[in-house]
Amino acid sequence: MKTTREITVEFCGGLESLTVDNVNSLILKLHGGPVTIGHLIAYIRENVIGAKRDIFADKPEAIESEIEDLKVECNVQAYSDTLKSNKIASARPGILVLVDNTDWELLGNRDYVLKDKQLVSFISTLHGG
Repeated sequence: MKTTREITVEFCGGLESLTVDNVNSLILKLHGGPVTIGHLIAYIRENVIGAKRDIFADKPEAIESEIEDLKVECNVQAYSDTLKSNKIASARPGILVLVDNTDWELLGNRDYVLKDKQLVSFISTLHGG
């Protein structure tokens, strides 16, 4: 079933400094089939994070997928692209992932399917010393 979901993404705790334009929030419109947190993390790693991608997420891994790639529109045009439905990734240790202020580990980690109007927050718990 093809739908459009609008997802707000936040980068906190210094993660905004890893994005290409030092943005702390984005609004993504995802057009197409179901999208998991794993898909979203892979997309962000490849399209939004500029430097030190390995700090944010593991390298995307290929999976079998029966859904088509999805068109992504972003409020920051430079981040609009295509989400590859056969690529997923996981956030690295030290990155807290919240969906509507709920820890993603309670929701199924990267397999959780995103719904319209959700807020996904990425928060660094790593601190310099």
